Amino acid sequence: EIAFDYNVSINTMVVGQRIGDELRTLRAMFVKEPLSLGHLVEQFTRYYAYHPVREVVYYYDSTSVARAASVGYSYADLVQKKLTEGGFIVTPIYINRPIAHQLKFSYINSSFRGEGEYLRTRFNSEGCDCLITAIERTGSVINRWGFGKDKHPEKLPDTPEFPNEYKTHITDAWDTLFIGANLYPPDNAGQGVGAYFV
Repeated sequence: EIAFDYNVSINTMVVGQRIGDELRTLRAMFVKEPLSLGHLVEQFTRYYAYHPVREVVYYYDSTSVARAASVGYSYADLVQKKLTEGGFIVTPIYINRPIAHQLKFSYINSSFRGEGEYLRTRFNSEGCDCLITAIERTGSVINRWGFGKDKHPEKLPDTPEFPNEYKTHITDAWDTLFIGANLYPPDNAGQGVGAYFV
C-alpha cells in the first residue's frame, strides 16, 4: 500500500503493508528538484523490481486529480502509468478530500496508543528514518480552521540543517496512507497476501 505527497521542491512516498491489525510502514522515499514525481515512482519500481508480489494499492486524494493543461494528465495518472510501466499491478483507491486535521489527529493518536478500531502503527526504523524524524519535528497550530499541523516550515528553504525531507511533506504522504488503509481498505485487507515487502 502506497501514498504520496506532491510538490515542486520535493516529492515524497511511503510504502506500507497491513499485517493482521497492524499497518507497518516499511519505507519512506523522496526525490528533490530537479528530479520529479516520475523519478520517485521509478525509484520505487527499481527498489522492488525483484519482489515476488508486484501488486500495489495506491491511495490518493483530491490533491492529486487535477489535470495539468500543459501535459494533459494528473499526478494520480502519472503514478499509475509509471507503476504499470514498472511491471506492477495497481489498485487505485480514491479517498476523496483530505479529512479535517482534528479528526485525523484523533484517529492517528488512537492508533499510536493502541486504542480504538484503527490499525496499530509500526515503523521500520531503517527504511523510515526521514519520516520518523519529520513526525518528531512536526508541531501543531491553532488557526481559523481549528487545530492542525504547523506547515509553515515547508515555506523555508531546503538547508542542510533543516532539509525538506524532515518537514511535513512526508508526514502528509503518511497521513494519506493511514487514512486510506483504515477508512478505505481494499477487499483483501488484513489477509497478509503474498510475501512481505521490506
